[in-house]
Amino acid sequence: MQKTRLTAVILVLVISLGMIAHAAGPTRFLQNSLHALVYHAMQIERLFPELDPVGAAIGELGKAIQEEEAEEAYLLLGLIYQNLGLHERAADQYGRFLERNPQEGWVWALLGDAFLALGKYEEAEEAYLASNEHGSYARTFYGLGSVFLDTQDYTAAKEAFEKALEEAPEFVGARVGLGISLYHLGEFEEAVEVLEFSQLMDPRSVEIHRYLALTYDALGRTEQAQHARERIAELAP
Repeated sequence: MQKTRLTAVILVLVISLGMIAHAAGPTRFLQNSLHALVYHAMQIERLFPELDPVGAAIGELGKAIQEEEAEEAYLLLGLIYQNLGLHERAADQYGRFLERNPQEGWVWALLGDAFLALGKYEEAEEAYLASNEHGSYARTFYGLGSVFLDTQDYTAAKEAFEKALEEAPEFVGARVGLGISLYHLGEFEEAVEVLEFSQLMDPRSVEIHRYLALTYDALGRTEQAQHARERIAELAP
């Protein structure tokens, strides 16, 4: 639930900025959808459970598309669907947006994320590479690394995560991905170093502690491995 509210706030900011760049101001249905997302970010559902601001936002965006008000409606719908875990719908909306705005290269990375969540690895890789053609993005390399991790191409995953970190050294997800890649490559000393640093950046990550435990075991550091498992039990009882 917290992730959903946080993403809603981000969506409002992203699309608001996009509309400032592309139009004189938000049109009626887009304005209504943004208001609904603001209410969602404010957790209005807790006070009034009968309200459904996310559903209202989706409805208003659908009207915006029907009335051909603004192309940003496709993008915002995609982001909402992706946040709801409806990745097929998200991919469809991203594709519609890109048909109309092929210059918005960063959206290819979002399309890649949707395909990755669906397990469509070839499509995901193609989308991430298309994003990279429009500029060098840490998120693009992170996406490629995630594809390679899932398909067990650990050398390629390592290289992709390293490129992501070259552009964004504080990118925790990329650093964790690098640590996992190093573990699977049998580079345990390097993996421990990366994962321990990742733990400092995100001490509540179960995934980090799980791979720390596995890597400590591989190095024969049983006491530290046990401590990592105890921490996992605390975080995910």
